[in-house]
Amino acid sequence: MSIEITIAIAGIIGLLVGLQINKTGIKERDARISELEKELTVKQNVADSLNATVQRLRKKLKKKGYETDDSDN
Repeated sequence: MSIEITIAIAGIIGLLVGLQINKTGIKERDARISELEKELTVKQNVADSLNATVQRLRKKLKKKGYETDDSDN
């Protein structure tokens, strides 16, 4: 009888430890996802800014009479 109780207690402790590890892992994963989303947002903003600059410069060149390669528009 005492062996069964010991096994049951060990099983419950194992489950509790596993749940705590899972909870910590989820928090770490969510923090990493948040960091990556912030990096992605910054990179998207930089790309948008660079695209706007390229478009503005192409318009200036076109006004001055230079031909531009507008194949991507």
